[in-house]
Amino acid sequence: MTVVTGATGQLGRLVIKAFLKTQSASEIVAAVRSPEKAADLAALGLQV
Repeated sequence: MTVVTGATGQLGRLVIKAFLKTQSASEIVAAVRSPEKAADLAALGLQV
């Protein structure tokens, strides 16, 4: 399992995009301050 902090920021989104090329979305956790800003990440299957 991989945790990406600051996942709603520019760098965090780029890191998640790169991880999605090699890992399934269920193996990635997006750590954020505002879960409502990460609705698109949750829709991809990431745990927010």
